[in-house]
Parts: sequence; C-alpha cells; structure tokens
Amino acid sequence: MHAGPGACLVRRGGIGHGGTGHGGAGLATRRDWHARRVSRRGKPRYDPVMQPATAPTIQLFGLADSRATRAALRFFKERRVVVTVVDLRRRPIAPGELRRFVERFGARALVDEETKAWRDAGLGYLRMDDAELAERLLADVRLLRLPLVRRGNEVTAGSAEATWKAWLAPRAAATAATSGASSRSAAGAATSSRATGRAGMPSPPATDPPSRAPSGARPTQNP
Repeated sequence: MHAGPGACLVRRGGIGHGGTGHGGAGLATRRDWHARRVSRRGKPRYDPVMQPATAPTIQLFGLADSRATRAALRFFKERRVVVTVVDLRRRPIAPGELRRFVERFGARALVDEETKAWRDAGLGYLRMDDAELAERLLADVRLLRLPLVRRGNEVTAGSAEATWKAWLAPRAAATAATSGASSRSAAGAATSSRATGRAGMPSPPATDPPSRAPSGARPTQNP
C-alpha cells in the first residue's frame, strides 16, 4: 500500500522526531514510554526534587575514661545528634587537627591544668610558647582539656553546651517546623474526613408535627 507524505510525517512524529504539525503525538509517545519505564522499575533513575544540603558533621575528640567526654556524648545523644567519636588513646589527634584549636584558642587554653599528668610533669613552672606547648599536648593527650569538638570550621575545647546548643538551634527549628506542618496536615485531613462523612450521611426522614386542637375546642368524649 502506498503511503502519502502525510503518513510519513505522522510516523516521524510518533517516534519522537516531532513534525511541525504532529509534535503532540511525539510528546504523548514520550510520556507513555517514560510512564512504562517508571512503572517497571518503581521510580525514575534520578530524583526530580533537589535534596537540601546536609549539616556539617560533628567530630568529638576525647578519652573513654574522661568524665567531660562522657557528658558531651550524653548531651548529643539526648538530642539524637550523630557524632563521630575519636578515642585519642587509640587514634592520637593529628598535628593539623590540633592546629585548628590552637589557632582558635591558643595552646594554653587547651591545657587542663587540673590533671595529674600536668602536675606530675611540673609543666606549670615552665615558660613555653604555643608551638612548644602544642608539642607537649601531642606527646601526652592526658594534658588536653577535653572534649575537643569540631563542627565544620567551628571548634570548642572543654564543656561548651551553650555553643553546642547554638549549633543545633537551626536543626531544632527545622524539626519543630516539620512537626507542626505534619500536625496541621493531619488535623486538616481529619476535618475533611469528618465533613465528607457528614455529607454522605442520609438525612433523617421528615415527620409531621403533632396536630393541636383548635383554641377553645373541647376534647371529644366517647359515650
């Protein structure tokens, strides 16, 4: 059978070339193909919605037998915050990592002068600059004022719950907003369901009001 030029244009549009007058057919065909592909695999190969950027990871350096370290871990655990913990006895802090804290606070602020290691070494009587004191801290982690906590470029030394709460404030606000939106959505769905139920209920049958005797009339008595 001979096919005219019009039939050729329809065929080209149908496979997605999209002729001038038959672009709708090509678009519909592509949509059907995409729908079949999604139904076979359950979901498309990419997420059409861009995911928000994740918050910086919180890294905590401490010792297992340190009371301050355990208190900090409890603080983040109670708030369901995932923390990367580095046990300094198993994995000593790197010089570059310690330098972050020294540049922020100074080496002297990173020393726990209440520890037995500090007193036994008699370091309180020595005059040392930041570089020399940092070398001491790298050599003996017991001298550190723990825990050392880092979140991105922000760092703390020792217990700093006020700063940690400030770090978590945007996260808590976002969680509260999400919970509030979910509650409002659930309440709206419940209200809509009740309204739909009332709309679908049959109306009660109409009843005639009881008749009243005319004013001044006497009741009829049976003989």
